[in-house]
Formats: sequence, structure tokens, C-alpha cells
Amino acid sequence: MFIKIILLEATMKLFLSVTLIADIFLSWGRLFKPFAMRAHRAVDDQLAAMSDTAKCIRCAPGSFCKSSTPVPSSSPQRNRQMSAGAEYFQLTDSQFASTAITQLEEGATPQLPTEEELALWLHNETRVLCMVLTLPKNHQSRVKRVKGTWGRRCNKLIFISSQEDRELGVIDVGVPEERNNLYLKMRKALEYVYRNHGEDYDWFLKADDDTFVIMENLRFMLYPYDPEAALYFGHRFRTTFPQGYMSGGAGYVMSRDALRRLNLFAFNNSQFCPINNNSEDRQIGFCLQNVGVVAGDSRDEEGRDRFLPLSLKFMLPTFPTDNWLPKLTFYEPVNETGSTSGISFHYVKIHEFEMYEYLLYRLHIFGTPLSQRSLPPRLSPDELQNQLNQWAQENSTNSNAWLI
Repeated sequence: MFIKIILLEATMKLFLSVTLIADIFLSWGRLFKPFAMRAHRAVDDQLAAMSDTAKCIRCAPGSFCKSSTPVPSSSPQRNRQMSAGAEYFQLTDSQFASTAITQLEEGATPQLPTEEELALWLHNETRVLCMVLTLPKNHQSRVKRVKGTWGRRCNKLIFISSQEDRELGVIDVGVPEERNNLYLKMRKALEYVYRNHGEDYDWFLKADDDTFVIMENLRFMLYPYDPEAALYFGHRFRTTFPQGYMSGGAGYVMSRDALRRLNLFAFNNSQFCPINNNSEDRQIGFCLQNVGVVAGDSRDEEGRDRFLPLSLKFMLPTFPTDNWLPKLTFYEPVNETGSTSGISFHYVKIHEFEMYEYLLYRLHIFGTPLSQRSLPPRLSPDELQNQLNQWAQENSTNSNAWLI
């Protein structure tokens, strides 16, 4: 038994060395990032596969060690582990007890992390930069309301305008405020974000200043997917090119690799991504398709939309049939709306920002506790590739949609 423990400890030290090498790769930049991420995932897989004996080496004799998912490679917790390499091989954080090894009192029942704890952890694990399109006349109204409500839950919040306001976090991209210029304005915004923050965040959300986003549900949906996959999500519309595009008003979110491809390949090629006066969301979708970025399916398990391109008053209790939306949506609409994991609403009036904030984050109903959920599993590289292939080959299921 003593020899077995020595061998297992040596194996752990080897895993630690591989992880340190991976961190060096990460510091070298984008060129080596895919290799470093694979090395981290390999370490995590090996740790998860270790026997209970190995995981309990440092526990007190006779005590029980709980195990679960490995620590994510980009988390602050892993950084703390690296600096504590000379100490015992410890993989837990008292504030996030689902991550690996925990010593429990004899007879104690293991406790799963609450949804609140998971959401706090996801804030730094699935990092989202938010870009919000606005106008100078809305700086003191809509910008302040976004900043004071859902925007403060972004990892980074930037407002895109034609007039700078450093106090509010508004940047001037140098494009005149005209509707025909929205696509050019969005291109300039994506160029700015990539140049200044392209490798600092995992996902990049575009929204309007009359959109309300539930950031916790967005991160929950994004968690299974590697941000190094060429992928984006939103409310998918059908159009003349096969993949369609995501509604700009409902907001769309693209991976780090999608943003990279846009800037390195699409924006530098007039065939892949021409400059014109087409609508911003449709044209960005065209550019993304042409550089191999896949349009993902963001609907919930019941087929209900999570990104809503209209106000809630038009989307409840059933899918609208008397306006333009059924003619544009990529998927055949289901009658029931109101996903329990909804992400965004569009056409939010100024006074409704505080209303949504109150109803979603402050109001609690006595006697109706919510069920405890766990995070969805991360997709393995093979699972992710299969999912991307499936989405890339999808055809619209809405036979009544316009082709515009």
C-alpha cells in the first residue's frame, strides 16, 4: 500500500508539471492556445479518472473524500493551486465545493453547491464581454439603465456610439448615426473589441440599448461549449443564404474564435464580407457563415426560444401569429413560449429596465422554492465537433418563412 501511495503521488506531480507547461503555452498567445487548452483538458480528465484511493491520500485516516468535476483550466482557483504546488495537492475551494476533493466529518452528507454559488463561479469561468449599440441622445437614459441593471453582470461592458463618454464607458467608433450605417458601426465595434480585448474574454455579446439580458442564463447555456470553437448563438432567422442569421435586437453572442475569424479573415476580404448598407444582423451573419462560423441552436429542451426579438407583451402566452416574426424565424415556432431559461428580451422601454430588475432579482415568492439545478456537462472535443456538424447541416423547419 505504501508503494502504491508513493506511485500515485508521483503521478500527481507529473500532472502538475504538465499543467504548468500548459500555462506557459497560454502565456505565449493565440498560436499555442489550442495546444495548451488540450493539455489542461487532458490533466482534468486524468484527475477525474483517478481512483478514490488516490484522491484520499491526504485525507485523515478513516475519513471520506468527496470527488466530482475537475477544476476548470481558466479559473482563479487553478491559479491558486499552481502557486501552492509545494503544499499538499489540494483541489477544493471552500466556497465552491463541487470541484474535486473535500474532507468531510465522519457520517456527514455531501452538499451540492447551490445555484447561487454556481452562478458566482460561472461569472469568472465563462467570461462575457458585452457590446451595446447606442446613440448620444440615449447616454443619459438608456445607457445609464443598462449600466445599472443587467450590464453590471457582464465581465466587461462597452457602449458603442458616435460620441465618447468615459464615465459611462461609451466609445466613439467614428461612424455617423444613421440607420444605413449600423452594419459599418458594428464592424468598427468588433474591430475595436478584437484589437483591445480579443484574447481576454471567452464570449462576446452584441445587444441594443433596448435589450435586457439575463447574464446568468446566458452563461448557463454557453458553459458546455469551448470558446475556441467557431460558433455563435441568438434568435435564428431564415434568409437567402443557408445558415441564416441571428436577430440583432434579441442580441447574439459569438465565441472567441468567431470574433477572431471575423477580424482576421472576413473583414479583410470583400467577397467574404463586403461593406454595404444591408441590415447589421443579416450582414454579420453572412460574414460569419463565409468564414466557417456555425449558427448554433439556442432554444431550450422544449423548443422554446431563449432569445426573444420582441417585447414580452407580444411573446406571451403563445408565439405571435399576427406580425412579421413567424415569417422570419428559422425554426418552426412552438405554440408555447416563455422558456424557464430565457436569456433576452427586446424593445424594452426605459421604465421597464428597473421593472425587470425587480421581478427577476429582488422579488421572491413565499412557498414556491425553485428546484436545484446543476451545470450541464461540458462537451468533449468529439461531441462538440459532432454538434457543430449537425448544426452546420441544418435546414430551416419553417416552411412559411420569407426569404429576404
